[in-house]
Amino acid sequence: QMCIRDRDAFGGTGWGIYLGSAEPRSFFLAITPLLLWYFLKNYNSPKKLFLQFIAIGSLTNIHPLSALHLTLLLCIIMIWMDNFGTTSLKNISVVVSGFSLGASWYLFQYANFELSLPPADIINYRFAYLAVPSFYNFLTFGFNNFAIPLSFAFMGLFFKTYPSTDKTFLLVKKGFFTSIILTLSVILSQIYPKYLIYQVMRVSGYIYFFAFTLGSMCLVKLKKRETLSAYAFIIFIFFVLLIFTDFKSNLFRFHKVVKGDIASQMVLSKQNIYQTPYKNAFGDLCNWTVNNTPKKSLFLVPPDGFNSFRIYSKRGIVVSFKDGGAGIYNKAFAVTWYEVYQQVKRLYITKNVDALKSLMTKKGVDFVVDYRQGQIWALPITYKNDHYIVYSLK
Repeated sequence: QMCIRDRDAFGGTGWGIYLGSAEPRSFFLAITPLLLWYFLKNYNSPKKLFLQFIAIGSLTNIHPLSALHLTLLLCIIMIWMDNFGTTSLKNISVVVSGFSLGASWYLFQYANFELSLPPADIINYRFAYLAVPSFYNFLTFGFNNFAIPLSFAFMGLFFKTYPSTDKTFLLVKKGFFTSIILTLSVILSQIYPKYLIYQVMRVSGYIYFFAFTLGSMCLVKLKKRETLSAYAFIIFIFFVLLIFTDFKSNLFRFHKVVKGDIASQMVLSKQNIYQTPYKNAFGDLCNWTVNNTPKKSLFLVPPDGFNSFRIYSKRGIVVSFKDGGAGIYNKAFAVTWYEVYQQVKRLYITKNVDALKSLMTKKGVDFVVDYRQGQIWALPITYKNDHYIVYSLK
């Protein structure tokens, strides 16, 4: 059921259904439902918990923050389930031991890494409301992206189809409220700015998982009643999903991915700083790049909307908006990224060839990619299609 997640929600992965983009976080989130299912099934077994958190700890090598968020979330759930008793403390020690063992290589590297926040203007430019959300952003994002999942969750709570002593139901319910509380805790960054580094806003994705699990558990119980009103209600819910979410388009995307259509694996939605328009033309551009340029070629690409070019073309690029994400951890990197990013943005506005050649000398740029619309560069053209054009600097 997670594939109905809206693209504008924090993240962009369809929770085991499809990968909206090939980021490390996406691969972690794609298997998260399986990890949560295993936890729900075995949270009373210290041995199995230990093994699970060795696995989660090892996933820090894919995306450390996602592994940390999941571990923190599950630890709070365990403490809450035990009403802050001694059993939960024993389980927490098992979890911490397993996680530390699995994450030992990452923790060894982390111990030698100095965290330093970038200047406030760079944080606000790169992360905006995701880092320091205003009350208005909370309301708008909360309504636009969480209205339907929250409705499902409260449906599951309101109908009381499970007894209050059912442990699975309690786990899911407490997971739901814990994920909300952790997400809202981002406001602590107003008092303690370094809290931004942990990006707890991304825990919001777990609200979807627990909300729809609560709703699904309720629907399963209603179906077992086999009454006309129960079936009518289930049909009504299905039409709500079909009409008010992107469920249908995601089913189409999933079908295409299964068939191996590479272009469909890219996000099929409007252009913004994360996404590339003209998917077919973009695929042709990447295929040409793979087959006709040296592997060590460096490309200058539009800094907004070309984040996936390096993945599909298998070539390096100078800078993209997405690259700035790592700047939250290191001031020097953030400042360097911001300067280069703004320089490249100006280049694409002015089309100044002299400034471009200066950058080429510093960075070793071999090719420039641009849209065909608008002003063109005074450079030799080496490839073009209906929407994109490639210039050579050699």
